[in-house]
Amino acid sequence: MKNTDKTVDKTREMGVDWWTTSPYLNAKLAEKQPQTEDLIARISRLERCDSGRSVSAHTPTY
Repeated sequence: MKNTDKTVDKTREMGVDWWTTSPYLNAKLAEKQPQTEDLIARISRLERCDSGRSVSAHTPTY
């Protein structure tokens, strides 16, 4: 078991920690998954609605 702990620590040091960002392996992220999917869908709808506008409409005025 000690070797497994060392291996996990070493992979984290190397930046390999996909299991911490996977909603399938991380319960906290799994709770947020439906919210994320809803936001992605909303953004897609907004982008589709907004695609007919000109570029100047997106330029902020100061």
